[in-house]
Amino acid sequence: SPPTARLAGSGRVAALRKEGREQLDAINAKGREIAGSLKKASAAAETSWEELKHRAETLIGEARSAAVSFASRIRDAISR
Repeated sequence: SPPTARLAGSGRVAALRKEGREQLDAINAKGREIAGSLKKASAAAETSWEELKHRAETLIGEARSAAVSFASRIRDAISR
């Protein structure tokens, strides 16, 4: 393939890697948020286990959705 096509492809890969790092940072931030929520909630006796579980599942679901979306974009870029 022509050199410019390789450069365009490497630029796309670099952009995907950057986006991947950003997504990973976001997932890690969600993990810290979950840990903080659980720590605060464990100190509050009125918070039920079901409420904690629901909050954690919601945050994990959001992180999972972001990861699935990113993986889909990578597959699309690779198949081009």
